[in-house]
Amino acid sequence: VFPFITEEGTLNLTGANVNLGQGDLYGVEFEGGYALTENLTLSGMFSYNFTEINEYVCGVCTDIYGNNDAVGNSLRAAPEFAYSLSADYRRALSGGNDLYARLDYNFRDSYYVTDANVAEVGSQQMVNGVLGFALGDKFNVELFGLNLLDETTVQSASNGNDVLFTFGAQTEIRLALPRKRQFGVRATYNF
Repeated sequence: VFPFITEEGTLNLTGANVNLGQGDLYGVEFEGGYALTENLTLSGMFSYNFTEINEYVCGVCTDIYGNNDAVGNSLRAAPEFAYSLSADYRRALSGGNDLYARLDYNFRDSYYVTDANVAEVGSQQMVNGVLGFALGDKFNVELFGLNLLDETTVQSASNGNDVLFTFGAQTEIRLALPRKRQFGVRATYNF
């Protein structure tokens, strides 16, 4: 982020993404689904990602380590493993109505917030579920549960800029706090 003064004399900010080095990135992802019965479908996903910085001028590393060398570190925001499993049940009822249920399990490995590999967001497991009734294709009513395991890990984090005091230097980490366990009823009408 770069600060500049407009013609009117006000301070403004603009952002730019710049390539600063080289790295290795490779991985694999598998995704699939299988209908166990006419009503029950199982699906899942698995991914593995490897990242390594080979050459990079790391400004935040200078602030932390006293030098700008990030060689050998992992890229930021790149979890090594992630996987999910889902079970989806749907049963047709009379009059064009449907009963449905879905249960999802998602896992995301930990990842680093910066290329300095100091601040880390921990791994996360989430289980969500829904039980619903569809009245034709217009109206749905659902009972839902989110974060059923009451996961307390921060959802995400990113490097930020304190624009009031440092004018573009990355001096803060911004956190997206976890959602607490939630239960509720949701009704939707499509028109």
